[in-house]
Amino acid sequence: MKTITKEMDMMKCMNMMDMCCNSMMQSMSMMKSMKMPACSKMMLECMDLMKQSMKMMHDMNMMDASSKMMKDCLRMMMKCMTMMMDDMSKMMKSSKMPEMKMMMDEMMAIMKEMDAMMKMKNMDTMKCTMMMQKMYMMCMEMEMMMGMKKSDISIMMCMDMMKCMGMMCNCMSMMGNCASMMEGLEMPMMMMDMKMAEMGMNAIKMAEMEMPGLMAMREEYRSKKPLKGMKIACSMHITTQTAVMMKTMMMMGAEVRCCACSTISTQEEAAAAMNMMGIPTFGMKGMSMDEMMMCMEICCFMDNEMKMPMNMMMDCSGMMSEMMMKKHPRAMKNMMGCCMDSTNGMQMIMKMMMKGEKLMMPIMNMNTSPRKAKIDYRYGSMESLTASIRKLTGMMISGKVCVVAGYSDLGKACADAMKMAGARVIVTEIDPFCAMQACMDGCMVMKMDDACKMADIIVTATENRDVIVERHFKTMKNNCVVCNMSDYDCEIDMNWLEKNCGKSKVTMKPMVDMYTVNGKSVFILGEGMAVNMASSNGYSSFVINKSIK
Repeated sequence: MKTITKEMDMMKCMNMMDMCCNSMMQSMSMMKSMKMPACSKMMLECMDLMKQSMKMMHDMNMMDASSKMMKDCLRMMMKCMTMMMDDMSKMMKSSKMPEMKMMMDEMMAIMKEMDAMMKMKNMDTMKCTMMMQKMYMMCMEMEMMMGMKKSDISIMMCMDMMKCMGMMCNCMSMMGNCASMMEGLEMPMMMMDMKMAEMGMNAIKMAEMEMPGLMAMREEYRSKKPLKGMKIACSMHITTQTAVMMKTMMMMGAEVRCCACSTISTQEEAAAAMNMMGIPTFGMKGMSMDEMMMCMEICCFMDNEMKMPMNMMMDCSGMMSEMMMKKHPRAMKNMMGCCMDSTNGMQMIMKMMMKGEKLMMPIMNMNTSPRKAKIDYRYGSMESLTASIRKLTGMMISGKVCVVAGYSDLGKACADAMKMAGARVIVTEIDPFCAMQACMDGCMVMKMDDACKMADIIVTATENRDVIVERHFKTMKNNCVVCNMSDYDCEIDMNWLEKNCGKSKVTMKPMVDMYTVNGKSVFILGEGMAVNMASSNGYSSFVINKSIK
């Protein structure tokens, strides 16, 4: 696991506390303009406590006292927020917006729970931080809703208050992080960078525009809360589209935790934004396999002691399901079921069953859904393949010879994408009917042994193993680009390449490695894994919306 020294922790805390002081200054000036003297006085006291805490932090031995001061500051800000909420609820009585009133009630319930936690001697700062992040998200939503009713004077005043509360929630979540660091509590593999979170929130807003299905579900089920009582652990590619889906489930009443299902696909700005929204999200781009497995294990439990398991799973790799069944069989008693979201995951589950291992929960194969098969592969892959190659290499595809291995739905999408980009496409296929289809679609069809000698770009899309092996590497053209588009990372023989040509490996940029084979350069994209996930492009928001709706 990535460890951080005390000195780096202290620097991080100091930066966060500086940001808190700035937020407090802005909040205080807004309170003065809104004529709220009691609240602005409390904020002034909070700032004094913050400055004293910052002075203490320079001395490592004073960390506990500094942490205690931070908690006092949190309690004081909580009082201030309660006062503002009371004023707002009085103003909102005349408002004809039931959704706002419903959100206000939700916020009041969270604040009561937090108030009870803060009165305890051993205050759970990590849990408080998560709740404050959820509050911050709700404040932003309320502010947007109020912006539509600017004609009402009381709503305009509430809008200013809500903006002020959003700043305070953001400030309190940073303070909670600082207190957790001072106490030595680990927040493993969690992106907590506020600047990245802002970028992620903007990307999520853009994704929501392209996901009308999920937006309609929010409108229809937000008040009904059909997922209430569900505690869902999700092992997914952490992208902006995943963030929209997690946020939708949360708004429908579920408690959600998320972790990465791949070491290379995490969009860190999306992970930071999800943590900001109050969805505990574990994973960073470039982490090791051991770190990823640790994230999956933490994600499956509601607490750090791993005594309170979740009761549902969404799994995109099969690894989380397998790990829980083998390592935590007792926790499976509460598990209602699992949605398996990939071919790779279902293959892993089928192997377990063939070995005679008992599945401890019902598993739904989402990959057999016609929408998933026909839309994800056909249109998602078609758009993301060329975008990923251009993003990673910067090369011009037009005029190049591209070899596509396999002509299933995925292979057809890859071949079409390359043809549209202006490439001359060769298909390799062992199924005679699919080979005939490729020929009738205007592609040349030949064996890989012959095709790889002509290729500028090779794309594997068979979902089989050892498609590109030693003999192919040795006969490739100089500067040939090789990548994979399927769920499996065994189509390109990376083991042989690392073992025999590993010393010549040069990482040109993240996810682009150059190997020298027989004196010629071969470029491997995404370490042999799915290239669209390696480039953090994934599928477009509209495609994801259609496949999961």
